[in-house]
Amino acid sequence: MENILSWLLWGAFIVLMMRFGCGAHMFGHKKHTHNKKQADGHAEAIRWEHPHSAVDPVCHKTVDPRIAKTTIHGGDVFYFCSDTCRSAFEASPDNYVGGSAITRKTHVSQG
Repeated sequence: MENILSWLLWGAFIVLMMRFGCGAHMFGHKKHTHNKKQADGHAEAIRWEHPHSAVDPVCHKTVDPRIAKTTIHGGDVFYFCSDTCRSAFEASPDNYVGGSAITRKTHVSQG
């Protein structure tokens, strides 16, 4: 009888730990989040939108960003008409961005 009682106590302890403790995810417990907006379901998605057009910093051609070759330098996205222009830029980006940097806008929308 004493053996059965100890098994029942251990079983109850394990069920409680799985329900409220470290195994709560197994019972469908909601995920913890550090962001109050996410917890309330009011988090807004951030997505990247390409600009409507861009200028290749190497050859100065206007390119369509949806199909252009890209690279990132200094946290900015640059668009190129070809792999050749992108390679030239990546070899020495300061020649194309330097003191007279092309004005760039970050295109981020929330929605």
